[in-house]
Amino acid sequence: MKRKNGADWNLENQDLDTRMISAMSRKDIDGVMSCFANSPELIAVLWGTEMHGVAELRRAVESIFSECEQLQLTIDRIARVRNGNNVLAVGHATYVMVRGGVPSTIRELWTDARRKVDGRWVYMLNHAEILPGT
Repeated sequence: MKRKNGADWNLENQDLDTRMISAMSRKDIDGVMSCFANSPELIAVLWGTEMHGVAELRRAVESIFSECEQLQLTIDRIARVRNGNNVLAVGHATYVMVRGGVPSTIRELWTDARRKVDGRWVYMLNHAEILPGT
């Protein structure tokens, strides 16, 4: 859906975030990976671990999924800004996980860079750090 004021980029990025939340919460590895650029240029930093490329990110997400019986992701706060052909975003998210029957909560602060590739927005760079006290 295209709007006269050019807000389609924001709606499309909301959809990207919704797809990511849904895929993470279902522990759907293919759904998660479809939200990221299928590119060797992909960079992700997740809770202190740096990954380059799709294969490294996929292994890290699969590891998280294998450790959790349940996982629920919510985005608590987000701000997006368009920068040429890219969108930059920053936000807070909460992961509620059950590992070994024990529930835990992780709150994170994240930033990412997104780009439209082959007609869909994907994450090109993602950086997430655990907030102190979680």
